[in-house]
Amino acid sequence: MNNRIIGCAVGMLVMSIMMSACAENNVSNDQDAVVFEKVDEVLQEADNHENSADLDIQNDSSLVASTIEDTVSSLTEYLQRGRTEFLENGESYIGTPAVNRYEEFLSDKNNWPGSGYDSIHIALGLIDDDDIPELFVVLDTISVYGVHIYKYDPDSDSVIYLGEFSQFGYCCYSDRKNRIWGQYGNHGYYELYYYEIVGNNVKVVGRLLYDAVFKDIKYYADYADEFEASAQQTHTESTERPDDSYLISEEEFERREEEFMKTIDTIKIGYDNMTEMVLVEE
Repeated sequence: MNNRIIGCAVGMLVMSIMMSACAENNVSNDQDAVVFEKVDEVLQEADNHENSADLDIQNDSSLVASTIEDTVSSLTEYLQRGRTEFLENGESYIGTPAVNRYEEFLSDKNNWPGSGYDSIHIALGLIDDDDIPELFVVLDTISVYGVHIYKYDPDSDSVIYLGEFSQFGYCCYSDRKNRIWGQYGNHGYYELYYYEIVGNNVKVVGRLLYDAVFKDIKYYADYADEFEASAQQTHTESTERPDDSYLISEEEFERREEEFMKTIDTIKIGYDNMTEMVLVEE
């Protein structure tokens, strides 16, 4: 599998299989055996590629950035530290209208559901090519929820919510190519969505599905209308298992992923490589 599938999918697959197996009390012993056998297979596949330069996600800077241990109290402090892994020359964005509005937005704890968060994880990155960075926020590192993405609209001088993408606190995007990747599902059965920012909204530009529940992984395409889903919230329910008439090869699956994302060099972004920002009480 190519480096994007390894980087964006394997981590989610292992984490979600483990969480699902522990969380559901009605899973039979036989199902448990299948689940943990699949975990072993995925981990073995990652080990087999450990020394491969094009597949080693631990050393591929386009996929994995170093974990940030220090916390910040503002977006400006985040930019000043020069540790903006997803944005070159981060300090140059200080004082721009986008950062000023993001700063105001982040400082208001009422913007977060329940207003009970002491800290959040933040990052700036360039999804499209307008040189105005998008804001990424993860609210809770222990949940199965996704990455909240916001953009700045210069016409209205306001922060626009684009949606919550993917699961387990991280997603992928294509730098300056206007693509977002999200994966939804559990137990080794995952649907992949590919999004494009259009104005102040997003639209789905592609969907793929892979089924790793059984020994032989199956890949599907063209099984559903790509516009059936909205990106305004995480897709917690995957589509029903498609008919085998929609099966495609692994090679075709990878080709379509590259086509949908416009690159194989996507960026994984999530709570483990974003910066923790402490929410200061007013």
